[in-house]
Amino acid sequence: MNPSKLEREVRLLKACALVSSLALAVLLAGAFQPQRGQRTAVLEVERINVVEPDGRLALVTANADSANVARLEFLDESGRVIQTLPERS
Repeated sequence: MNPSKLEREVRLLKACALVSSLALAVLLAGAFQPQRGQRTAVLEVERINVVEPDGRLALVTANADSANVARLEFLDESGRVIQTLPERS
């Protein structure tokens, strides 16, 4: 192989490596973007905690342990339950 052909092949390989690296970077960047507007037909959970930005509980919705009746609990700033729907008997 003569030197000029070898240099051309090295340049071609460098260009291919650059294009492949850029394509991979674009694919990886797109893969980690947050998905907006997704819908879920069915969501099965036993409890949902809604928290404030600082991590404090603001609202809890859950199944009751014994009666299997759904409930919704509103909490104050200190985390104490201030309202439960439906009212507990």
